[in-house]
Amino acid sequence: MAKVKFYLDKRPTSEGKHHVKLSISHNTTTALMPTGVFVRAEHWFPGDSETDPHVKKTCPGYKTMNELIAQRIDAVREKLDALAIDGAIWSFKTATDIKNRIQEELDGKRGDEGLVGAHFEKFIARCKTPGTARVYNETLIKLAKYGNLRKLRFEEIDVAWLKDFEARLRRDGLAVNTIARHLRDIRAVYNDAIDYGVASLANYPFRRFKIVHEATPKRSLSVEQLRALRDYPCEPHQEKYRDLFMLIFYLGGINLVDLCALTEVVNGRVEYKRAKTSALYSIKVEPEAQAIIDKYKGDGHLLFPLDNYANHTDFLRRMNKNLQEIGPVETLPGRGGKKKKTGLFPGLSSYWARHTWATIAAELEIPIETISAMLGHSVGAKVTSIYVAFNRKKIDEANRRVIDFLNEA
Repeated sequence: MAKVKFYLDKRPTSEGKHHVKLSISHNTTTALMPTGVFVRAEHWFPGDSETDPHVKKTCPGYKTMNELIAQRIDAVREKLDALAIDGAIWSFKTATDIKNRIQEELDGKRGDEGLVGAHFEKFIARCKTPGTARVYNETLIKLAKYGNLRKLRFEEIDVAWLKDFEARLRRDGLAVNTIARHLRDIRAVYNDAIDYGVASLANYPFRRFKIVHEATPKRSLSVEQLRALRDYPCEPHQEKYRDLFMLIFYLGGINLVDLCALTEVVNGRVEYKRAKTSALYSIKVEPEAQAIIDKYKGDGHLLFPLDNYANHTDFLRRMNKNLQEIGPVETLPGRGGKKKKTGLFPGLSSYWARHTWATIAAELEIPIETISAMLGHSVGAKVTSIYVAFNRKKIDEANRRVIDFLNEA
């Protein structure tokens, strides 16, 4: 008899999370079905039976996540029971055959008939990167918390529904731009459902519903501020984080996740496929960048500070904390030697290096097309390596101009 239980995929995503899956066993074979729920290993309680596993209370959003995975396994068990009652279960040789049959029935029952939850799951399954899937899954969790995803249909999402959902997220304390992201995710999935013929353009609500955004605080340094950070006599334990911030800048604003994935310099260049878009990049390593790479040469990674971290998000948190503390240090009297740190730039993060490069490039009147190509805003995932090579000279010249401007002191 076929059985189903929970299974936590041991392979972590780039964010250090693991996919909660359903494991179907039949005739000594096993097949896995996704649930769309991702958790850190320490937030998962494996239990000792097929009904015990759950997301721990220490995980943000654990209630909704537990509801989602419970709905998934209940739906699969319902299908298995139906196959057993009909006697059809014995016609399947492998667990994969059963999984495919159940998936087809679930898709036919919930997805092709225009149910939002089912199409959201399909959309997430087609996401090209774990990071993108995680973002959309966060919105799916918000939707599940708001209403019954097993019944919600696309035609029910009208302007009034969107306003109510927006108000609910506001009451939950979410920031304006976070709410806007969730609404954009819903819009993207709705558009995808129209493309697949499971939602009607006639009912499309986003022509009349405006997604509200607000301006974000400045996240870049002036060239004078960048020089001050570069030359600041920071504490020894902060030095590597400051240097890696400068390396991100010298490499034209490379994303930290991509920097973490680098293992070598090839013919004077770092070459990689951007994690977010899968676009191909080849950035010339200028002497300023090479000096930092030589200083922190790693074993498994290009840079040794990254050898000690399981994923880039752990390193990112530590890096940002240290960057924000770079500045004057005062020993407080009568406090047992306790120190007070006054950061030069309290909100500083690794991402500021990327914005700073773009801001300085714009000040130098470097064409916006070149800036966009360096940052990956115009070079998409489908572009060929030939197109990237065509723009390589312009990008190299732009990066050198930006670095030279920084050095003009």
